[in-house]
Amino acid sequence: MLRKLFFIQLKGAYSNLLRIGHSKKTGKTNPLVPIIMAALILYAMCSMMVALGYMYYTMAQSFVPLGLSWLLFAYAGFVSFCSSSFMCIFMSQSMLFEARDNPLLLALPIKPKTILGSRLMVLYFSELVTIIPCLVPAGAIYAWYFKTEPLFYVLFTLTILLLPLLSVAVSALIGFLVSLLARRMRNQNFFTILFYFAFIGIYFWAVRYLNGSGMQQLIASGVSMATSYQRLLPPFYYLGQALTRLDLLSALYAALWILLPFALIMLLLSKTFISFATSSKKTKRIAYKEKLIKQKGLSSALLLKELKRFAATPMYLLNSGFGYILEIGLGVYIFFAGVEKIIPPELNLSSMAILGCVAVLSFCAGMSYTTAPSISLERDSLWILRSGPIPTGKIFDAKIAMNLVLGFPAIIITGTLISLRLHPSLQDAILLFTLPLAVQWFTAQHGLLCNLLFPKLDGINDTIIVKQSASVLAATFISLGSLAVMIFLFVAGVLLLGINYFITGLILLAIILAIDVGLLLFLRTKGVKMFERI
Repeated sequence: MLRKLFFIQLKGAYSNLLRIGHSKKTGKTNPLVPIIMAALILYAMCSMMVALGYMYYTMAQSFVPLGLSWLLFAYAGFVSFCSSSFMCIFMSQSMLFEARDNPLLLALPIKPKTILGSRLMVLYFSELVTIIPCLVPAGAIYAWYFKTEPLFYVLFTLTILLLPLLSVAVSALIGFLVSLLARRMRNQNFFTILFYFAFIGIYFWAVRYLNGSGMQQLIASGVSMATSYQRLLPPFYYLGQALTRLDLLSALYAALWILLPFALIMLLLSKTFISFATSSKKTKRIAYKEKLIKQKGLSSALLLKELKRFAATPMYLLNSGFGYILEIGLGVYIFFAGVEKIIPPELNLSSMAILGCVAVLSFCAGMSYTTAPSISLERDSLWILRSGPIPTGKIFDAKIAMNLVLGFPAIIITGTLISLRLHPSLQDAILLFTLPLAVQWFTAQHGLLCNLLFPKLDGINDTIIVKQSASVLAATFISLGSLAVMIFLFVAGVLLLGINYFITGLILLAIILAIDVGLLLFLRTKGVKMFERI
């Protein structure tokens, strides 16, 4: 039963990705679409492995001569643990404690431990997929430096299989604590969002520190860091010792440091799973007061509905709206700190600084794809929109308008802060505002189109839809690919063809706007038919 339930849960979490290219009309699957999507995923994983491999190679050049090669694996293991925990921490709370099918499964003759175990196995699989590209480059660098024995590959494989258990334990514990505290508060969504924002802030600060001055200190003072790992991070210390010295006793200590916390946390979850899965959230009692209700227009009511859902769904806000926060953060950072840390002042390249800001703003706009999961989030209430006297075009307008209502002010505020600090020329200011705004419109429309192509109305929770659906994955690749094409065309126009950078920017703007208009016409015609077939 555990195996069957695991595959059902796994299919529910990733079924939308498996159905990419499947046509409901013909019942057949276009083999080219899954191949392209698999190639893009493989490219992203390989890019990540190459970047980490270069970092590990730089560290190995300093650590190996000092006899601290074990520190390479300790650091790689810690990076893998942090990355996998960060990727799955949002998934653990909703999957373990807030899944929609918990009452249904508990009503069946299935042991609660089996339900919990199947969900933890799905988490383990997700953690494993994240850890492999983080840890494999370290093993490849070490094997390239030394002639390793077969025992090394055995221990390295066991490390890859064991380390996700520690990530599962930590992410499940944090999800448990967030759910426990949120249930005791009236404004649960606000608390959840605040907690995860704080967690993300600490995570990115740590990443920036380790990639900046912290990494330099790490490389310069290997001995002191070795002592710190031994005292503060014993699982990773013993992992490094076991892999470099092929010490089975160290491997046993590392396994105990991973398995014992995992067992304790699993015991805690097994004791509290039923109470969490069956308890209702605390709601605020409001005394009814008779008052007049102001009538709203159709467009305003639909837009307000979208905004309320966005604000009331923490995972939706964090995952799809994080680009807006990054935009404002960029503007505030440049306004107070300038760009001296980005571009040295002796270069005197103010236009380059503005163009860099345009690229970053366009990237943030491309990552603000609130429309990509918007139709899938309707789920059981989708019939209400269909049955009401609401034109499909109005539904599309509301979903796109929500993206623009949030994105346009963020770009304008950020552009204003940058302009007040850098004092750009009129040409630079035009590019600073117009290009990101055009990209934001493009993101809103192509995200909606992706959701029409790959709807997921059977998600067991919002996190699955927002983070793991095919529409979100497709929207991410389209945004990143479009930004890469934009940069390539701009560089080619300026450097290869010798066109003035402002004229090149205007040509690029015209191309984006033409694509935006094309997407608008497509959504108004074929997009309406696609929505009616969902």
